[in-house]
Amino acid sequence: MKLGIGYRALFAVGLLFLSTLAMADTLVVGGPVTGTTLTIKDSALTALNSGWSNGVTAYIDPYHGTLNGQSVVLFCIDPNHLDNASGSGYQVNITANGTGGNTLQALNLAGSVVPTSHTLSQAAINAGFTSAAQLYGGLAWLSQQLQGTSNTLLQQEYQAAIWQLGDYTSTFSVVNPPANFDSALVTSFELSAKNNALTSGFSVLTDANETLNGQNAGQEYIILTPEPGSVMLCISGFLGLFLLRRRKLADCSRA
Repeated sequence: MKLGIGYRALFAVGLLFLSTLAMADTLVVGGPVTGTTLTIKDSALTALNSGWSNGVTAYIDPYHGTLNGQSVVLFCIDPNHLDNASGSGYQVNITANGTGGNTLQALNLAGSVVPTSHTLSQAAINAGFTSAAQLYGGLAWLSQQLQGTSNTLLQQEYQAAIWQLGDYTSTFSVVNPPANFDSALVTSFELSAKNNALTSGFSVLTDANETLNGQNAGQEYIILTPEPGSVMLCISGFLGLFLLRRRKLADCSRA
């Protein structure tokens, strides 16, 4: 069966989509988008380096990165591991909307990661989160808020909320907080995250060897992704332009 040009274009788009599903997912983590930092500590970081028992200064979100060769904006939601700095990247599992058993929070609940606590963070429980998937929705919403403000202090407070919710060891704290840093506001952000948790429009990137790598696993990230309707709208737009161009060429040939 021979397809018309329009059908062949649609078929090609479908093949391209399926080919991305079949590829191994490789993440390369780049540098921070801003130079803003926050000094933090938790028991997992101290286990990685005893010199960090009094705190370590970390760049806040977002970070540059590439996923399967495509540029992405990364939001670190995991204060218990370090970023994988390999220039060639590392393999990750992509979990759409945080629903699935391969995420760090889900693996922690199952007791198959290091460190492990078998429970969500106390901050997450206090905010009313009851599942890993719901928590990821809250972390995605906080990532949106962080990305949407240019106020440095607010960015730091949103980041503190993200890391405190994500720290299932429940030992996270901000050390020597910046001037006017408001811990009560951070708590209110955590409550708002529960009430406004996203159910779509994001993906969670987890080290594919999370269990095997233990405490040396790469950090977990969220990327904010277009809604499925937006993707289809974009594809439809490209096809519409293609067909319009084809029609114009046909009109010219008849003139």
